[in-house]
Amino acid sequence: MNSTEQPTRRLGQLSRLPVSWVSVALFAVLISYANGFWVTTVQETVGSIERLQSSYGRWLRDSTLMLPVIFLAVVAALALAHRIAANSRWKLLISALLVVGFATTVSMAEVGISAAYDYRLQSNYLTGKHTSHLVGAAKSAAEQAAKTGITPKCSTVCTQQHRTLMSHLRAARYAAIAMTISNIIIVAWALAIRGGKLWIRPGARRKKTAVQLTQPPAGGALA
Repeated sequence: MNSTEQPTRRLGQLSRLPVSWVSVALFAVLISYANGFWVTTVQETVGSIERLQSSYGRWLRDSTLMLPVIFLAVVAALALAHRIAANSRWKLLISALLVVGFATTVSMAEVGISAAYDYRLQSNYLTGKHTSHLVGAAKSAAEQAAKTGITPKCSTVCTQQHRTLMSHLRAARYAAIAMTISNIIIVAWALAIRGGKLWIRPGARRKKTAVQLTQPPAGGALA
């Protein structure tokens, strides 16, 4: 099997996954826009001022861009659940937990990428702002080190960069907790309004298709 046939085969297997695609789409949309809210909140709280813009516009744009990725994460979670718990009575619970885990992981990757970019901008800003100050500070530190024999471990900018990094890490930690809780609520709520309909019995589709084929056309029944 060549490299082009393998992805096509995997996509074909996913398309035959005995799952309600309405439920999958509902999961993806709700999770994407809910997690997008937390991503926007983190950026607005501890992000770089150079990236500040309309909160609503940023949330809508980022959430929409993440929608296909979240959809694939949900499908991958359900494919794994079907593989490891196909005949288990806990299949629905395992599926829900995997969807929460996969979606939260993907969204946290987005938080990490955004935070890394923000930290780079903030670090460059701090370095540029204190360049002139660092020249004098370095001279004073060198004189003090010559007198005491102790070399300072970190400059003012270094301390500020460290505090900025810690702020991003705390925000990411809070975002992970908030996303996990909100994703659990979303998945439970979506399953509730769908009546727990997530998995379709393997023979249900074939039975439905057979019934449709055996039913006479409306015009023929009237004749």
